[in-house]
Amino acid sequence: MNVLVDRKLNFSMQILIATPNQRTKTQGNQITAFRWARLLEELGHDVTIACEPDPGEISRTTPDVLIALHATHNSHTIVRAVKQFPQIATVVIMTGTDLNVDLAKDPSEPKFRQAFESLENATRIVLLEPASLELLRKVNTRFADKAVVIAQSASAVNPSQDEINTLPNVFGNPDTFKIAVVGHLRAIKDPLAAAGAARLLPQQSRVHVIQWGAALEDSFAGEATRKTKENRRYDWIGPVSHQQSLRQLHQCDLMVLSSHFEGGPAVLSEAIVNDVPIIAHKIVATVGLLGDDYPGFYRNANRQQLADLMFKAEQDSDFLNLLSDHGARLKERFAESTESNAIDSLITGLPRNT
Repeated sequence: MNVLVDRKLNFSMQILIATPNQRTKTQGNQITAFRWARLLEELGHDVTIACEPDPGEISRTTPDVLIALHATHNSHTIVRAVKQFPQIATVVIMTGTDLNVDLAKDPSEPKFRQAFESLENATRIVLLEPASLELLRKVNTRFADKAVVIAQSASAVNPSQDEINTLPNVFGNPDTFKIAVVGHLRAIKDPLAAAGAARLLPQQSRVHVIQWGAALEDSFAGEATRKTKENRRYDWIGPVSHQQSLRQLHQCDLMVLSSHFEGGPAVLSEAIVNDVPIIAHKIVATVGLLGDDYPGFYRNANRQQLADLMFKAEQDSDFLNLLSDHGARLKERFAESTESNAIDSLITGLPRNT
């Protein structure tokens, strides 16, 4: 009998994963929740996912462990669960705005208090990249002592020719250098950065920026549609499924990650595992995952810096290979087995109900 089966027999737990109430199933927290649920079930646990569960739902699941994605949005769930089940083990996964925005507010602000209270009640705190540990320490050293880092994993895709044939026409032009921008359109993502940078490229550039994701803030739908009509180098193709997103990313030459804040972007993991080079805004999360010496960073949301790097990646094969080689060295960090082992260590190390 192998070790994994032994763990399934000895450490099976009832686990409730609480997620924020989000508009689409392809938002980052939802993708993380479903992946964690699958990995936990493969480890032998009984898992339920619920959006901001009420007391009745918590009672019905009688969990040994509550895993809450986003400290602020799930603060009421966490507090209720700890009161209802004093022996429950609570894991809070910091997913981005809770750490980078809410806990950066004045301590008198409601969102700060909600996030702080969640972390006070947490048995363990999960960060999705290591550089945020120092941010957490500045909030409270006790929180940092509870924290573990578990990077998000991704799987490589190898789309069939039939699947490739179903992609939008913008993916079929062999004469363009395709740059992906992946994610829903929200201000915190600086979603139109690559579109703006594309307008600064030299005339001879073959760059075509292809962006997908839903416009979660209404102003972006009109703006992205207008830029698609006006900018020959840019297409916004709207929301797609997660699997479609992976197939589309696989067909691109480069990906731009332009966010102002991230917790540990899954799309970065997906690009690395699928051998897609990355240009990224230099923020805490991207430094934590790619390293401070990563050659593909641009700073301070500077559109001209971003355009220069996009053009360099298109024109300079040595630079593009440098980005690829850096990503290849990081692949093991984002392997599913790495994440699964880390989750297993986290769960089996929690105090168990008596």
